[in-house]
This record gives sequence, C-alpha cells and structure tokens, in this order.
Amino acid sequence: MLAAVSGGPDSVAMLDLLCRLRKGLGIEIGAAHLNHCLRGAESDGDQRFVRSLARRMGVKCHTGRAAVAKLAKRGKLSIETAAREARRDFLERTARSFKYDRIATGHTMDDQAETVLMRLIRGCGPDGLAGIPVKNGRYVRPLLGTGRREVMAYLAARHLAYRTDSTNRQATAFRNKVRLELMPLLRRLNPRITGSLARTAEAFAGDREIVAQAVSEVAGRCVLPGKSEFAIELQPFKGYNKGLRRNIIRWCCAGLLGAGFAPDFASVDGVLALAETGRVGKRRRLPNGLWAWLGYQRLHIGKAPEDGIETGEKAVPLRVPGAARFGNWSIKSSLASGSKAEMAGAPSETVFFDHGRLDGRRLSVGGVRPGLRIRLFGSSVTRKVQDILVDAKVPRAERGSRPVVFAGDTPIWLAGIRRSDLAPVTTRTKKVLRLELTADGG
Repeated sequence: MLAAVSGGPDSVAMLDLLCRLRKGLGIEIGAAHLNHCLRGAESDGDQRFVRSLARRMGVKCHTGRAAVAKLAKRGKLSIETAAREARRDFLERTARSFKYDRIATGHTMDDQAETVLMRLIRGCGPDGLAGIPVKNGRYVRPLLGTGRREVMAYLAARHLAYRTDSTNRQATAFRNKVRLELMPLLRRLNPRITGSLARTAEAFAGDREIVAQAVSEVAGRCVLPGKSEFAIELQPFKGYNKGLRRNIIRWCCAGLLGAGFAPDFASVDGVLALAETGRVGKRRRLPNGLWAWLGYQRLHIGKAPEDGIETGEKAVPLRVPGAARFGNWSIKSSLASGSKAEMAGAPSETVFFDHGRLDGRRLSVGGVRPGLRIRLFGSSVTRKVQDILVDAKVPRAERGSRPVVFAGDTPIWLAGIRRSDLAPVTTRTKKVLRLELTADGG
C-alpha cells in the first residue's frame, strides 16, 4: 500500500497507524511525497521531513517535484486544481511503477464535511453531496471516519512530530475559507456540524446507489465506454430529460476517474451546452484532467490531449517504387507517365508529385503528430492538420491512425484527404511520383 504523506498531522497519523498494522494485515507500506515547489525552503523542509519519517518507520520513500505554479499558469487552472492533478498523477505513476495495489490518503471526517460544503456552495448533484468515498478504485481513506481532534490526540499520545503548512492559515484558497471562516460560524449554530455533514454525505451515498443503478441502465443504451474515453450517442441522449443527462455525464466521469470524482454543477451543464452547439471539434476542459469534445453525432468525454490529436505509430520508410504499411492502411509508390489522361482518371486516393522537385528527400509514412501543420495545394498559408481532419469529418478516434506521407520532415500528403503544395506536376516535370492509398493493406 502506498501512503500519500504530505508531512501534515493527518498523513503522519495515517502512516504511523498503517505501519503498526502492517504485520497483522500482511501488507507492505511505502510513503509518497510530492513537493509542489510553492513555499520555497518550507516545501523542501517538508520533503526532508517525510524522508526522515519514512526512514524511522522502516518504509520505502518515494518523492517527486512539480512546478505547480507553472502548471497552473500553463493550464489556466487554480493553484488548488493544478496541485491536485499533479499529486494524483504522481501517486498513480508511483503506484504503477512500484506495484502498489492501493493508495491511502489521510482524509478525515473534517475533510469530508468541508468537501460537502464546498460542493454545495459551487452547486452539485447527489454524487457531489455524497462526499469523499471510503474506497474509490485503488484509493482508500482509512481516517475518513475520524475527526481532526482525534487525530491530534493520537499524535500527542504517540509523541509524533508533524509539519504545519503556513498557507493553511491563510483564507485565500477556497477550502481554507470554508475551514477558517465558514466552519467556525456553523459550529456556533451546531457544535456537531462536522458529524452532521458527514452523516449527510453517508445518506446521499446510499441514495446514490439507487440512482446509479437506474443511470447505468440508461447509459448502457447510449454510451460506448472505452479505456480512456466514453462516447455518448447524441440522438438518444438528447431525448432524455435534463436531470438524467446530467447524471449520464457524471456517470461517464466516474467511469474514467472512479466513483469519488464528482464534477461540479457548472462543469456538467457546460458539457450539456457543448452538446447543443453542434460545432464538431469544439471542446471544454473538465476538472481532474478530463476533457469533453463534440464529434459527429457523438459527445466524447475522456483524457484527451489539449490539441485533440493523438500521436500515431512510428514512421516507416517508403521506397520508390515500393509500399509501406501504416496501421490498417497501405501507401504504394511508383513512377508514372504523368500523362493528363492518367492523372485525370486517377481516383481520389491517388496523388502525383514532381519527383525531381522533392530534392531526393527520404519519403516516409507516419501518423498525425501534435501541432503538425501542412500548406495545402492551392493555398499560401499553412493549416493545422487537426482542423483539416475536422473539416473532412474524420472521427476523432481515427485521427491518430490516419497516415501522413513525409518528404524528409515535411508533410506532403494527408493520405486520402489533402495534399500539400510541394512539388506539383508541371509541363517541365521529368519524373512523376504516383502515391496510392489503400485500406487494410489492399
């Protein structure tokens, strides 16, 4: 089991408890700490503290660093969101690399109460009010039924040191405002507000199971689940009432990230609005690294790269004459007469180039690369291949596997779709290169 340890009181108490129970449970414990590089020497001190703590407890320590401020700026995210996404990515990579089957986090009952309030303020559905689950995929939260006061008492009894994050005392981040300003006010009205909110989350979690069963049945009729994305058939989807459509969106997100992920109300309604635009290729960013984008007759939700293009297979050389196989496609090259009759009678899957004007550059067939651009025949400007594929109505799932012919590093033919303006055949052409595209290697 990999324990996420920030160095704060909750994670220190959790690591100590897990180490005390490891023999009885028959598990191996590892500690993981990500330095967010947000507080200078204080952040570095946290990292050293966790390393020392792990050494004293006799567990392996895995540490990493992430420039969260830069990630937030680049992705136009809040610091909280960028830190959460970086931490999740680090924990999952570490768990995979070192074969940990579980990831334990130090969330407490107080965190549960704060989370329910935060989601209520932002707006959410039943999934959001169900709060943080005790178990979510490989994630487990052993302290979720324990209050922060109990954690502090445990640390004192065990004489355990811990680190204090100075930013936790600043009411700038949303969670800190809830913790430092709203919760004290609510405690005046109900001294047991933490337990009340935790029980509310438990009640909604129970109701969610009933709703989830109904949503799962309906989603089975309109959603095509995949490993990294879910595709929603728009025709049946748009026929459902808005409440059911919202729950289908949440169902897809939970299917990709686990039951504990509940997108806020604004994010869900943003996806519904996206589905109504009819603008193929338009996309919207969701929390936790997900995207929603509109395809042809389908709404996609998944872990899509920002430019919407996936890199295909490695490029393979194309000799002249010869052939190259790329995925389920084949490109055949030959020298042709270049007569007007031959060129006019050629199918759309065939193109012709002035072989001499390619300057002996090595030909190859590869996939669509992120940011790839091509200057199309008859145009004086370059265009993103992504935009050309969208215009050609190529489904997103197929874009990474579309073959591209390169002369050196220059793309000259988006096979079967558009060619570049490089080396057109003219009356001065001496050797004509003919390229043919066939499917399934035919």
